[in-house]
Amino acid sequence: MRRFLERHPLYNAYRSMVARCTNSKHASFARYGGRGITVCSRWIDSFENFEVDMGAKPSPDHQLERKNNDEGYSPENCTWATSVEQNRNRGDNHTVTFEGETRTIAEWAEKTGLGWMTIKKRIVLGWSVDRVLGQCVRAQPLLTFRGESKTILAWAKHLG
Repeated sequence: MRRFLERHPLYNAYRSMVARCTNSKHASFARYGGRGITVCSRWIDSFENFEVDMGAKPSPDHQLERKNNDEGYSPENCTWATSVEQNRNRGDNHTVTFEGETRTIAEWAEKTGLGWMTIKKRIVLGWSVDRVLGQCVRAQPLLTFRGESKTILAWAKHLG
């Protein structure tokens, strides 16, 4: 049975999840089991339950992700995510709320066309969120070419 499981596409994700939370010799134990992150009772001894609850990975680029990094692994707290999505869910990310929308600095950079470092430096300098994002978003007009609208900066990046 173990040989079959070792070839299952989800088994490595399952095995790594359990090891991070239960094996004190695992390289990542301190960030998981060592700080109280657990695997739910439904999954801890049942790869089959894990497979039923999580389903197949949407793509080879997807990895197991906890929605809330302070809670354990369970069907309610886990999803499949790409590395970009995972990086945006890190506990050390700085989020900014503007006009009722909360995003990471990287997401605001994508949305506004500003560099993430520019946004971060302005926040460190004590600028208000309205000044950091509000003025910048409104100050960047969209240019439309062949039915596609982008900021000047976005077009510059796109066209090289």
